[in-house]
Amino acid sequence: GARGRYRLDMTGDTDYGPLSADLILGTSGPTRLDIQRANLSGVDFTGSLVQTRAGPFAGSLRGNGNGLAGVVTLAAAGRYQSADFHLRSSGTSFEGPANLSIGYAIIDGRAVLYDRPEVIAKVQLADTRYGAFFINAMRADIDYRAGRGRAKALVEGRSEVPFRIALNAQMEPRL
Repeated sequence: GARGRYRLDMTGDTDYGPLSADLILGTSGPTRLDIQRANLSGVDFTGSLVQTRAGPFAGSLRGNGNGLAGVVTLAAAGRYQSADFHLRSSGTSFEGPANLSIGYAIIDGRAVLYDRPEVIAKVQLADTRYGAFFINAMRADIDYRAGRGRAKALVEGRSEVPFRIALNAQMEPRL
């Protein structure tokens, strides 16, 4: 307990490296989660989330360390959850068996979890490895709303063989 709330002290291993966290969960009144301290493979996390009257959570989560910096801001869009995200990475390497390392990344966007989700994002990656999959360079632009939208991407890398893929997609409810 922590003054009428619950303190959660956690440690563990994940596919992305060691995780430790000290969280406080409040359940009297609106549900609230306060991150006192959290660390995943050298990235420190802080923030607070509180459940709104409409149901979704509001607040922000910040990450910093191991070459990564960013913020995810949660809010209510009526009764639906929204998230604005802005992440930057330069030389980030996670210790776990997933073998994830990010040479460079810029990720900005917004998602709203409507019945037909809305996702608007711009993503740039370079020198990124996930397992045996390597992305030399990637750029993507996504604008998807109410079952319709577009996505453009260019990805160059290698797995067992080198590849270069460009796409320009139009998304429709029946496709």
